Amino acid sequence: MTISEILKNTSYDTSMFSDSAIKAIEENVFMKEVRGKNVPHISCLIRKKPIRLSPEEVIRQLYIHKLINEYHYSEGRISLETPIHFGREVKRADITIADKDRPDVPYIIVELKKPKLTDGKEQLKSYCNATGAPIGVWTNGEQISCYNRKDPNYFEEIRDIPTSTQKLSDIINEQLTYIDISKCRYISEEKNIELRRSELHPNDIVVTKTGVYFGKSAVITDKIKKANMIAHVGKITLKDSYNPFFVSTFLNCKYGYYQLRRRGIKATRPEIKLVEFSDVIVPAFSKIIDNCIEKIIKKALRLMDSANSIIKQCGNDIEQFIAGSDCIINSNYSIKTFSKTFGFTGRLDAEYYQPKYDRLFATLSKYTCKPLGGENGLVTIKKSIEPGSEY
Repeated sequence: MTISEILKNTSYDTSMFSDSAIKAIEENVFMKEVRGKNVPHISCLIRKKPIRLSPEEVIRQLYIHKLINEYHYSEGRISLETPIHFGREVKRADITIADKDRPDVPYIIVELKKPKLTDGKEQLKSYCNATGAPIGVWTNGEQISCYNRKDPNYFEEIRDIPTSTQKLSDIINEQLTYIDISKCRYISEEKNIELRRSELHPNDIVVTKTGVYFGKSAVITDKIKKANMIAHVGKITLKDSYNPFFVSTFLNCKYGYYQLRRRGIKATRPEIKLVEFSDVIVPAFSKIIDNCIEKIIKKALRLMDSANSIIKQCGNDIEQFIAGSDCIINSNYSIKTFSKTFGFTGRLDAEYYQPKYDRLFATLSKYTCKPLGGENGLVTIKKSIEPGSEY
């Protein structure tokens, strides 16, 4: 049974998930007889047991797949139906990701709600306050919002959650003024036709109307042949005689951004309506300057694509050189004695003892390796390696 068949006649939407994620979940769907009827079930990626595949559970399994395969969080860090205590009252969070160094402390809390249901954000925030989790994710199957808990009374919206190898600060400090295709979500051709009014074309300018990247703009380049946009993004299509790269660059500089900010600061969070864009004034310089800006921006985008490709290839080359594609293996569990686990290391978190690490160090042991620190290490550590550190 396909996911589209399970979600038929519901308002659930899977456009925020990749085709590979949908295919992976569908491959694990099986039918089980319940009270004389065949009902779709799935072996849960985390609970490791058959679970009835309701529309709500489809979205949860897809998001779990996304956490593991796109954000690279290990199964050992992910929990479902985590109890959240409010005095004597106990509620349960849909998905939690544990802190890397403190496995009993939630790092990310995810709340999944039914489509068209807009409440639940305050509940998510209360979960973060009760546990101290710095990141919260709310989604209803159609929309997704990510928050950073600054303090109990203030949650700042962030573009995305960090991957397992990123820090929260990497997301907070990121400033995007270009289209990162790797972060785009995909919709079907049919959905794109349905949303024809919001379809994007080369040389269109997109501007974030609200949220953490309020006021940031970018140009749809020729590299993006077909695209669409979500509600909190505005589209500007210029007349043929004006250069979109110059206008976008101007909007991103302080003389353009401050105009948007002046109109966008409302009672709660920054938000500007599309009709207010017409009040923004843009200087008209010569075609020489416009073309120069366009040339520089396009060159920067080519260099960035090239750099990302080279960095990725370097990582692949190192993996291949060390042990080939089988360097890291996947396994659902590891069985070890107490004396070889907590009795030896003092660690109780499941992630530390996963078989992939045994295989990793066994592979590295074939080579002459040195530690970073210590008497014969690669560096001399007298204090700490931190920004602002003396050494």
